[in-house]
Formats: sequence, C-alpha cells, structure tokens
Amino acid sequence: MFTKKAGLIAEEFSEEALSRSNAENSIARIVSGRLGVQHMFCGPDSQQRASRGILTHSEREEYWLTRLLSANQQVVLFLCGDTHTKPFSDLLKSRGHNASILSRDWGRDWMLKS
Repeated sequence: MFTKKAGLIAEEFSEEALSRSNAENSIARIVSGRLGVQHMFCGPDSQQRASRGILTHSEREEYWLTRLLSANQQVVLFLCGDTHTKPFSDLLKSRGHNASILSRDWGRDWMLKS
C-alpha cells in the first residue's frame, strides 16, 4: 500500500500535447494545484523529440526519467499510459529507484461501443 505523500505529481503529457488536445488543463495539474504539490509535464514536445532523436517508447521513458531526476523529489506520483507502466517501472528499478504500480488499465474500453 502506498502511504507516503508525493512531493511531485508528474505525467507523460506535455504542454504541446495539451494544446493539440484542445484542452485547457490536465487533471494531474489541477489535482496537484489543489493539493499544493509540484506538477511536471515530462513528455518531450515535437522540437525536443526531433533535436534529441527521440523515436521509441524507451527513448521517451529515458527522457521522463531525466526530467524526474531534475525535480529532486523523493516521492513522485507519475501518470502514464498502460503501454509504459511496466517498462517505465522496470527502468526506474534498474537505475536504483523504488517503483510501485498503483493502478493499471485506466480508461480501457472507455469509448462507447456501437
């Protein structure tokens, strides 16, 4: 059971992705604001992807890790799509960090079926 308070709520999204989605805000950023906890978008935008040659899921996950480490927080709640949940957790553990998966498969089958 997760019992520590996160000092950071981070997500795989980026400001650019938010804009492309025609959204004004993300739920993670709203919640972090209400809780008084730091928020961070960790996803690279298209310019960062191009300049750093980020093409694969694993390269994106490496970028996320770099961003998270720059925040210098001991406890982080990170939100990402299910495709990344296990591989990102494994990456964190391989680099000597603790990682727990709190939930999986959020949003599965969310679209209305006809």
